Amino acid sequence: MYGIRQPFKAGTYNSLELWGISYKVLMVTSQVLGYMLSKFAGIRIISEMKQKGRFKGILLCNAIALLALLFFGITPYPYNFFWMFLNGLPLGLVFGLVFSYLEGRRTTEILSIGLGSSIIISSGYAKTIGKWIIQTYGISEWWMPFITGCIFFIPLIFGCLMLESLPPPNQQDITHRTERVPMAKADRKTFFIRFAPGIILIVCTYILLTILRDFRDTFMVEIWQELGFQNPSLMTSTEIPITIMVLLLIGLITYIPNNQKAFIAIQILIIAGILFSGIITFLFKAQFINPVIWMILTGLGLFIGYILFNTIFFERMIASIQVKSNIGYLMYLADSFGYLGSVIIMVYKDFGNKTMHYKTFFSNAVIIASFIITMMMLFSLGYFTKKINQ
Repeated sequence: MYGIRQPFKAGTYNSLELWGISYKVLMVTSQVLGYMLSKFAGIRIISEMKQKGRFKGILLCNAIALLALLFFGITPYPYNFFWMFLNGLPLGLVFGLVFSYLEGRRTTEILSIGLGSSIIISSGYAKTIGKWIIQTYGISEWWMPFITGCIFFIPLIFGCLMLESLPPPNQQDITHRTERVPMAKADRKTFFIRFAPGIILIVCTYILLTILRDFRDTFMVEIWQELGFQNPSLMTSTEIPITIMVLLLIGLITYIPNNQKAFIAIQILIIAGILFSGIITFLFKAQFINPVIWMILTGLGLFIGYILFNTIFFERMIASIQVKSNIGYLMYLADSFGYLGSVIIMVYKDFGNKTMHYKTFFSNAVIIASFIITMMMLFSLGYFTKKINQ
């Protein structure tokens, strides 16, 4: 999916503007708007989804998005940015469809390691392939996204077939992790009212994490250029140590069989990760560490929180509070508002701080957000600890 969603970001589309807006920002905003709308739709679609139809759903969503990239290449500038909206519109549902295969198992953390590595590596890898296609074969920035997407579509099919072969959770899984069931509108309303303060804190935390992660991901090429680096392989090679560290942390959580203790440990790790990013960024701005180390370590701290939310945070939360539900509802509730925040920040950057360097904007945002997230997660930790004890 990332091979269909991310490659266009490898292009810089230098000096191109429309309505006084950077054309790349316009394309990114269009895609994220579509992605965000599908996240809001996913609150219902994914939370009510039954097992039948997931396989076809994943393939259909990606096929529609790939078709949009074809028309993106055919349609001339400056009218093709609209196709990025249609590219993002179906793709927001893919993650929930994939994770529905993995949740509610004693082995969910182990399975999530594969998914977590995909989240971290594939975005940079997709852009690396896109940049390589441009530099090696002279393909234009307009056709590169479609060609890259075609390359990734074949392994996507095999991945879907492997997911479909997974057996459902057994009785031991259900006993240990709580049964996962589709959630109707009334179920979602009851669940939210029961845990409203904690859910609001989690969603607000995730909004900030998504903004930071998405900004770093979207403008990685520009940030590296401002730091003085042009090598496209950096977009993948610098993410590899991040991936290894984050996946090791996820793997270690597997060895905490008690769901309540694991859930507390996950929240502490999120706090530690974002604080680490804030401190490293402060040291970078004070010129105590070099840019490459800053990008790697800041990414590590951010991804600790972001990946834990996208893999096992909600898994262990549901297992701890022992309420029949599913991850799709919570994940898409957080994701929808997270991407709404991302759109707002992108628009603000292009209008409110158009002349500010991407690296400056990003580093300032990390320092401010690290303090706010830490406070909210401490309140969340206290709230859910009290609820679990009750």
